[in-house]
Parts: sequence; C-alpha cells; structure tokens
Amino acid sequence: MKFLRFNIEYLLNSLKELENFVTIISMFNIKIFDFRQENTLYTKNNIMLIDLDKFEIDDVIDYETLLKINKKRLVFLFRDLMFKSKKYKSNYLEILKDLFDIDRIENIYEEVSKKLVKFKNISDYLKY
Repeated sequence: MKFLRFNIEYLLNSLKELENFVTIISMFNIKIFDFRQENTLYTKNNIMLIDLDKFEIDDVIDYETLLKINKKRLVFLFRDLMFKSKKYKSNYLEILKDLFDIDRIENIYEEVSKKLVKFKNISDYLKY
C-alpha cells in the first residue's frame, strides 16, 4: 500500500488535521465509533475520514474523557493504517505502538512528530 511511501509531512499534516477534528467533535459531545481504514480516503494533501455514520451524542461523559476516547480511536486508526500496509520486521506491531502511543494522547501530533523528525517517509522510520 502506498501509505508507507507517503512523506512524513503528509502523515503529520493529516494527523494534525484529524486531531483538530477530534477535538471539535468532542466539544459537541460526539463519540465516533468508526475510525477505520475503510472510512479513509487519501487525497493529494491529506488523509480524510469519510462515511462516519457510527457515532453517538454522549451527554453523560465529560469533555476530557470523551476527548481521550476519541483520540485513542484516532491513534488506533493510524496504527491500523500502517499495520495493514506492510510488515518490515518481526517487531512491527511494537514499533507502531511506540510511534502511536495510546498512553500519550494529550497531543498526538507533537508526540509523533518528535519521533519522525529525521525521516523522509514512513517506511524509512519502520526500517530504522
């Protein structure tokens, strides 16, 4: 899959835009359930989410908790996109878990960009 050949800037821009999207929908108490590869579209400039029809408005959960839930789902989406692309090493899943760390979701973009700063594309990072 060409996802691994995308340059780092493409990935980071997409991640930043989607993280902003998650922040906005969480402000409106929306919990998204279908962040998945089948609902992604690769455009020239970024990754887009389409057909997000599995969601609910949750007035019980506070904003911070809902934001964490939605951000974790976003992290799992990116892990999934990369995991289904290609395996380079036996520890591939561990590499992805480190890159998209579920325990460090306060600012996903910042966390991931720190790790990818010296690489040209995703496959270079995975080969490292």
